[in-house]
Amino acid sequence: MVTGQLIRRVNASKSRSKNRIVGSQRQKRKSNKAIRLPRHAPEIDLTIGFVGSRGDGIGTAPYKVGDETKDWPFYVPGSLEGEQVRVKPQQLAGKGLMAELVELLNPNPSRSAPVCDVFAGLKGCGGCSLQHMNEAAYRDWKLNQLKCVFDKAGFGKDRLMAPSFARPIWTQMSGRRRVRLSYRRTAQTLIIGFTGRTSHFIYSLESCGVLQTELKQLITQLNDWAAPHLPEGKSGQIAINLLSSGADILLLPNEALADKVLTAMSAGLNSLRACRLCVRQPDSEIPLLLAETAPAVLQLERAVGGQNLYPSPGSFLQASREAETALIQAVLRAAAARTERFQTGHPLRIMDLYCGIGTFTLPLLSSGAMVTCYEADQSAVDSLLAAARTAELGPSCSTHRRDLVAAPVRAEEFCAANGEPQFDLILLDPPRQGAAAQSAQLVALANLLHEDMPDGIPHIVPDIVMVSCNPQTAVRDITALVAAGWRLEEVQMIDQFVRTTHTEIVSRLVFAGRQKTNGW
Repeated sequence: MVTGQLIRRVNASKSRSKNRIVGSQRQKRKSNKAIRLPRHAPEIDLTIGFVGSRGDGIGTAPYKVGDETKDWPFYVPGSLEGEQVRVKPQQLAGKGLMAELVELLNPNPSRSAPVCDVFAGLKGCGGCSLQHMNEAAYRDWKLNQLKCVFDKAGFGKDRLMAPSFARPIWTQMSGRRRVRLSYRRTAQTLIIGFTGRTSHFIYSLESCGVLQTELKQLITQLNDWAAPHLPEGKSGQIAINLLSSGADILLLPNEALADKVLTAMSAGLNSLRACRLCVRQPDSEIPLLLAETAPAVLQLERAVGGQNLYPSPGSFLQASREAETALIQAVLRAAAARTERFQTGHPLRIMDLYCGIGTFTLPLLSSGAMVTCYEADQSAVDSLLAAARTAELGPSCSTHRRDLVAAPVRAEEFCAANGEPQFDLILLDPPRQGAAAQSAQLVALANLLHEDMPDGIPHIVPDIVMVSCNPQTAVRDITALVAAGWRLEEVQMIDQFVRTTHTEIVSRLVFAGRQKTNGW
């Protein structure tokens, strides 16, 4: 049985995720270099000039810090452009002052009442940062932020053509299906929720507006399930992926949990709508299966094929099902565009870099493509192979375990023995840091082909489709590719991180050759 095979792999594998599994590397908090101001620091009235890229309203006013009075930029969470506000400076951070909103003296008409009590209290759980905008203002701000990233990189100027922005996809607010919670067991109670912005305080999630209802209901049940068994003083995190077959729960304790604690928690799993419970102890790199009530299965939407995926514990998933479908559709359109431009008569040959568990791979395979996959995490590779074989698509799929940051696919590896590229489309879906090393090898590929076949390479150079959750690093990589001869055809924003400053984009590039001024 497929699921059984995966479970054995989970408990026997000697590998761990490098960049795809939730909690694969325990992130240590960076030392906070901000300097706290005295508690009696006076309040000040100012006007917000604009909302910055981190979602804070920013205004400038003269203020005395120490013995120096000068014009300071004030960063005010929860404020909007044009608002007159009264704030209390809290700390010196970088070249500005972080400040708490004390009073709205003249609110912006675009202001909207937040759906979350934590956000409304201007405390902030570290998640949403834009709930105080109405829908129209929110959408305008997000689109403007995305276009500014491309503008700053020079697109639309000189030889960098301005991209065509496809119609954005706005997903529903309460669609998030994965979450990473913090917990702390005190003498009185078990606290579960999100940690605050730049703090260790844990906020409860009763009024959270971004989580799926089913996930919120599960979180409210976690206390009754875990509190009787967790000893006082224990803390850690709980990663939950909401799958088609139920919740996949991964415990990430800060201190090792005793076997009797894990046994008791496993016995009570039936009280939750969960398909699997695993734990990764702090001294282990391998998730340990504790209990399973049903196979862990994630079924894609029928609109993109309806294939089954078999995620390993804590696997990376797109934030919402709606966004996942939109992203897959964008990738499938890019593949179809390549096929339409060059009628080769053979199945589309695709290299899927950072393939994960196969979110894009399975739909591409089902469309008739031949897909070669690269991924650093062995458990994700195993999940992908299981899904491909179950769908009887295994012969069209080959996989390679590889850390693409340390060892990107080299320019020569894209080519067949005759020196021509053996792929029609390159799919990149890197983590937030982007794919600088891999993009450099694609640039090297373009240079290599020009040296060998200077008069006729555009039709044999693969198209590129890049899926990114960080427009800044995406634009950095795209700029290098455009300089090498690719043309940025289209960019589409898919707003899956609703009411946050984060944005997902899909970019499609086709090879057009370098400008003659660059020597082509």
